Amino acid sequence: MFRCNDDVPEGNRDVQQRPAVLLIHGFGGNRSEVRPLADHLRGSGFEVISVQLPGHREDRRELGGAEAKSKIWQDHVIRQLDELRRRSERVVIIGFSMGGLLAVQAVTRVLDREAAAGETVAMVTINTPVRYWNFVQIFRNIRRGGWTALKNYTAHATGKSVLGMWEFQKLLWRTKTRFSKISCPLFVIQSADDDTVWPCSAIHILRKSGERGRMMMFPEGGHQIFGSKAANEVCETIEEFVRRWASNET
Repeated sequence: MFRCNDDVPEGNRDVQQRPAVLLIHGFGGNRSEVRPLADHLRGSGFEVISVQLPGHREDRRELGGAEAKSKIWQDHVIRQLDELRRRSERVVIIGFSMGGLLAVQAVTRVLDREAAAGETVAMVTINTPVRYWNFVQIFRNIRRGGWTALKNYTAHATGKSVLGMWEFQKLLWRTKTRFSKISCPLFVIQSADDDTVWPCSAIHILRKSGERGRMMMFPEGGHQIFGSKAANEVCETIEEFVRRWASNET
């Protein structure tokens, strides 16, 4: 039986032989934005733990409260990774958007403690920001989509918590200094037409990590890539990476 849409239960110490996946959604989002990937990997036989970050709600417009702090998000993910590693010999941590920053934080801190962990942990980042708000792509989308697109962008921009954005920015600043500490298998995925994250972010992450991993740029998919036509291809590509890593072929 595979666990879905839940944080790692404490107290379960049965070590599993197959790789497990820890999946993290983005800023202001929830599990639904990465559910297609979770369902795909689970259907392919992997255990998938999909994290719901503290302070985030099922309604994407709600982000607040005492738990809406970047340090709390970071500590929560680290605890989930540590617990999952006690139960599985190999773990792949996958972060979408801001979730990729949290994945970097968690993995590099594990590597700080255990240098050998690079053999038992792998990481995938998806549309993860270093430079955000791609105004060039936003303008293209508005020109193509007209008034409807403009209204959608306005609603999206005004729906973000100012304090939440500040916490996101703090997380980004902290994480930029940790890309060079990545010493585990890394797969960087990016949409070329992402209107939230500049595609050069993916190149930056790969270069700062010493180019230890590989990158794939999808021509279309936007920021919410799992809600696009590219979703199936992205899911299959990630599954291939997980299987190859599990077989020591990466």
